[in-house]
Amino acid sequence: MRSEMTRPGDGTPACRERKLEDETLEAPPVNTPSPLNTDELLATAAHELRLPVSQIKRFVTTLRRTDIDWDDAARSEFLAEIDMETERLADLVGSLCTPRSAELLVA
Repeated sequence: MRSEMTRPGDGTPACRERKLEDETLEAPPVNTPSPLNTDELLATAAHELRLPVSQIKRFVTTLRRTDIDWDDAARSEFLAEIDMETERLADLVGSLCTPRSAELLVA
C-alpha cells in the first residue's frame, strides 16, 4: 500500500500540486519575447541576409572583370544567378518586415 502526502481537506497529493505550481511559475509567457529570442532573430537574419548579398556581389564582380571575355551563355548564367539571389534577398527582407518580426525587434 502506497501512502501519499495529501493537502488537508481536498485530498490532492501535495507534492504533485507543488510541482504543478512550480512549473506554472517557471513557464515564460507565451507571447512575450525574451531578449534571447530577439538576439537569435537578429543573428539569424544577419546570417541569412549575408549569403544572397555575397553571392550577388561575387557574380557582379566576376562579370565586371575586364581580363575575361565572357560569352553570352556564361553572362546569361551569371545574370540568372544574380536574379535568383535578388529574389531570395527580397523574400528574406519581406519576411523580416512582418508584424511578428517587428514585434520581436521592438521588444
